[in-house]
Amino acid sequence: FKECVTQCIESTGFRKNVEISGNQFLGWGVRCPAKCDAIFMYPNLPKVPAYDQRNLKITGNTFMNLDHATKFATELFGGSNAGARFTNVTYTNNVHDDLDTKGGGSGFSATIFNGVVSKNVWKNGCGSQRCGLELAASGVTVSDNKIYNGTISISGKDDPGQLFTASNDKVTRNKITISAHNGKGIKVASVSDIVISGNNVSMEGSHDSCNGIVVGINGGSFGTVNNVRVEQNTLVGGSGPHHPSCSGIRIANSPQHPGSAIIVAHNTL
Repeated sequence: FKECVTQCIESTGFRKNVEISGNQFLGWGVRCPAKCDAIFMYPNLPKVPAYDQRNLKITGNTFMNLDHATKFATELFGGSNAGARFTNVTYTNNVHDDLDTKGGGSGFSATIFNGVVSKNVWKNGCGSQRCGLELAASGVTVSDNKIYNGTISISGKDDPGQLFTASNDKVTRNKITISAHNGKGIKVASVSDIVISGNNVSMEGSHDSCNGIVVGINGGSFGTVNNVRVEQNTLVGGSGPHHPSCSGIRIANSPQHPGSAIIVAHNTL
């Protein structure tokens, strides 16, 4: 796929067993750089479990943001706790290069119920989840990804008609380097039963309100967190006189969104 005028691949709903593998996406969103993705899937289906979109595999693809799109490389949009979800999703071994677009455009945004996001690479990113992972996920493992100047973000959705509880997720063994204004390595909010372990996050070059791992706030909005374990992570950089606002791990809550059962143990900072 080369210089797609809008989306390169678009789906408004399927029932089961779809695979997208081994493709090269060399530019997308020529006419809509802020609104189009290389792969866009939307479940225009009744919101009941019978219409969950099951068994989606997106593997071994290459995404080159040659046309400077600023949305995402792949977006699986919609679904709710009631149904019409993307269920049993495998997103592995994909390579994304944002080509220093700065505004984003190479990330993976998805609402997933059960899945694996593993062994992907994001390069030359924009310093946010637009060049990494933006997930509303339940029962998903995010592991062994390499993200260069991007973020892993997991949160629930509270929008009417789009309610989705983020729970029982694991974020493990990812390598993240980020150099950005207000840079964040991993952030989770509106979640329960989440494990963040064995990740390596470097904040070298980030400044102002930058954090290696953030629990309880996402994009300036507080979200209730319960049963979160932050263990055996390594966080480096982003400290010293030139980075007075940086912190390794930030735990945030508010009276309306109190956190509970948060364990921070055996990390190296």
